[in-house]
Amino acid sequence: MGGVRPQAARADRDLVEAGKNTRPQSHIGLAKQHIKGKPIGKRMHTGGERRMNLRSAFLVGFFLLANVASLPASDSYIKIDKSDNKLTYYFYNVPIRSFSVATGKLQVDTPTGTYGVIMMVKNPWYLKKNIPGGDPENPLGVRWIGLDVPGTDGSKYGIHGTNRPELIGTHASAGCVRMKNDEVSWLYDHVHPGTLVEIVD
Repeated sequence: MGGVRPQAARADRDLVEAGKNTRPQSHIGLAKQHIKGKPIGKRMHTGGERRMNLRSAFLVGFFLLANVASLPASDSYIKIDKSDNKLTYYFYNVPIRSFSVATGKLQVDTPTGTYGVIMMVKNPWYLKKNIPGGDPENPLGVRWIGLDVPGTDGSKYGIHGTNRPELIGTHASAGCVRMKNDEVSWLYDHVHPGTLVEIVD
């Protein structure tokens, strides 16, 4: 699956407000999300590499793209255990909530390691089947939390919702971590760019 040809971003055209399901005019967005009053966004450029199914999925909402190394230490932390398909959210090293999730069909599909959150999107667009963000048939569900797995810019591997909640708790994905939509919405509200995510076998 090839990448998308880079285009120059125009903030007034490409930034789609969160909650709106208008299809964007290009595959480029300008992040303008602020954390504690400080802008952390950078221009999104897809380049020629493979991205989060950019032919099969497009993101609608605020794009949050950040250099994780430049962000302050996070007060939250996520651990995902592929062996039992559990995601645990920690706040100051205290486990707060655990969730059943779906991980890769094969052991190698979901990459292990520690990654940072660099992209957060409400109502991601699924382009392959032309399904807009917020549609109950959208396999990405209602949220996308992208991880800085090398070579992906947070657009290939991430934590997202689902349109198949019956598969949660199983090894069913192509590599991402799926959650129930209400649960990924909760998680989305409790993390931010820079939050670390550890994935273990």
